[in-house]
Amino acid sequence: MKREILYPELASIYGDAGNMMLFRQSCNDAVFRETGLEEEPWFVSEDVDFIYIGSMSEPKQLLVRDKLSQYKGRIRELIEKGTVFLVTGNAVELFGQYILDGNKKTEMLGIFDYQAERSFDKRLNYIVLAQFEEIPIVAVKSQFSVIKGINENHFLKMEKGLGDSFNDEYEGIHYMNFYGTYCLGPLLVYNPLFTEHLLTLCGQKGNVAFRDELMETYQERLEKYRKPDSPVELGHGFI
Repeated sequence: MKREILYPELASIYGDAGNMMLFRQSCNDAVFRETGLEEEPWFVSEDVDFIYIGSMSEPKQLLVRDKLSQYKGRIRELIEKGTVFLVTGNAVELFGQYILDGNKKTEMLGIFDYQAERSFDKRLNYIVLAQFEEIPIVAVKSQFSVIKGINENHFLKMEKGLGDSFNDEYEGIHYMNFYGTYCLGPLLVYNPLFTEHLLTLCGQKGNVAFRDELMETYQERLEKYRKPDSPVELGHGFI
């Protein structure tokens, strides 16, 4: 079993590195490779079963786009073959058609038919209380952009927080085994049941590492987020 973490030197802000720290500790027989920006991705020549990329700064986003644009055909092939992708934070923008920032249009990889609309005037900080299939999801988001154009293949059904855009009922994209969301680094740590879902897709047997401790804090956070008076727009001290 081969699992690849793309560009961790760039795409690991907001604690995104913690996702793969947990995932590694939950995988007994998998080989992980961290691919740097100047290296050819492992997925180009190998049939990896899991690919992860997390949040990055906006200038670094363009560097990553330029590198991955060489492999668009291979990325599409792997998605259609059922390779598991987890794409968090603003990395999800890479897989859309373009980013629109005022009158400036920046082309992205064009893997999926959606686009991001960005404004640096205000950072959007929200909690997420949502549902994925039978699994409740809790998360946090911090972003300058919203997504437009995901008309099917939704990931999360929102209960609280910011969806793809303002007042949207859904958040993120789920196509085949591709999961893309603006939810940030603690996603897997916050959601042990969803982490176990990904592990199962990758052919991993057994539970997520530190399951008892993670389930305890998961239930506490669920209870906290479900309270009618819990804040939705995220301030300090409520994560």
